[in-house]
This record gives sequence, structure tokens and C-alpha cells, in this order.
Amino acid sequence: MNPRSALLVAAAAALLAGTAAGQGVPKGALESLPASASRSMGIMVPSLLEIGRQTVFFLAVADRIKMTDDQRAKIIEIAYQFQKLAGEKSGDLAVAQAELHRTLSRDQISLAQVRTKLREIQALQADVEYAGIESLLKVIKLLTHEQHVLIMTLAAGPEPEKPRAMSR
Repeated sequence: MNPRSALLVAAAAALLAGTAAGQGVPKGALESLPASASRSMGIMVPSLLEIGRQTVFFLAVADRIKMTDDQRAKIIEIAYQFQKLAGEKSGDLAVAQAELHRTLSRDQISLAQVRTKLREIQALQADVEYAGIESLLKVIKLLTHEQHVLIMTLAAGPEPEKPRAMSR
């Protein structure tokens, strides 16, 4: 992987996981995914979206799912576009939060201004969340059915051992 790709992967990991830049994906991220509870079906494995978030658009498991070079290049570009948008929105969000703080620090607080600023902040946060989901869906569409199955198999963990017959 070239240095630009490695940087993009690390930055996307930080954005997706909500961690500080540079921390990347924790080792064994796929194995530590939480199972989702479902009343009707018992314990379920995580969805492809959840796994995609935990594995930086599946790049952390690219070798294990036999990702092609073409898939990897397209996914890195999708991750870059997401990182770019998230970075822009992050700056806008910081400004909006500072403006909200300034509005709340005044002697006379306008509730209409507070409501407007809160809606702006929520819209920026929703834009980033939506872009993340949209990006993950684009990546999932790039993967083959076999890769989907392999990802879900890996996320489900190892097969439980079958009980041995007792010998007499």
C-alpha cells in the first residue's frame, strides 16, 4: 500500500470509529464486533454496515476476503471522498458550536437563534452520518456475494466445537 493510501485508511478509520487521528483500527477489530440482539432471532452477527465501520470500509480485512486491487483502489477513493467531506463538515461544525456558545454567553439569549444554531449543528452531524452510510453502501455494492458471505462468516467467529461421543 502506498503512503497516500495508508494515510487515507488511517484517517478514515479515525473518522468512522470516532477515535483520535492516528489510532487506526484496533487489532482484532473483526473478532471483537458485538453481536446484535434480536427478540425474534436470538443473537445475530453484526450487519455488513457495522462491520464496514469497524474495519475501515473492509480495508482492514482486505486480504482475508480476497479483495482485488481494483476493489481496493475504488474503496480507497470512496474512503478519501468521505474523509474529505467529513473534514469539511467538522470545520463547519466547530464554527457552529462556537457560535452557539457565543449566543449562550450573551446577556440576552434569543431562543430563536439557539434553535437555529442547534438545528444547524444537528444537520451537519446528520450530513456526516449520512455520508458515512452512503459510502459504506457503495463499498458493500463493490464486494461480491462471496465476499459478503466470507465477511459474515468471519464476524460470526469460529465454529463451536462439537461434543465428542463418550467412550466406554
